Amino acid sequence: MNSTAAVYRETDVTTATPSHRRLMLLDGAVAAAVALRDAYRSNAFEAIAEEGSRCRAILIALMTELDASKDRRLAEQLSSIHAWLWQQVASARCADDLDDPISTLEQQRDAWREAVDLLRTAPVDAEPAPGPLDVAG
Repeated sequence: MNSTAAVYRETDVTTATPSHRRLMLLDGAVAAAVALRDAYRSNAFEAIAEEGSRCRAILIALMTELDASKDRRLAEQLSSIHAWLWQQVASARCADDLDDPISTLEQQRDAWREAVDLLRTAPVDAEPAPGPLDVAG
């Protein structure tokens, strides 16, 4: 990545809302898991190690960066899902082992993207939805 792109990405991450940062993490987890599956398909052992490590690191961030003060039960459920995903990625031995984790991550990313879009387009003076919505921390 060139230095201009790296600076832009760092600025994007540091200025993003917690919800948008979580979406970035989910995008990164999907990309890393897909790259890991591709590495398994092509027997690219160095890429398997690199992408596996990157995907697991992102999943740890997804597990630990939740704000449980907003909704403890939801935060625990999301953390549990990401712990399961971490285990699936860590124990993968072939490309097919990653199909379920990738599908789960894609579904979660798409749902989170929809939630972020709803938050972004909500009128400023709108009443907040009943109950907590944003546990991104």
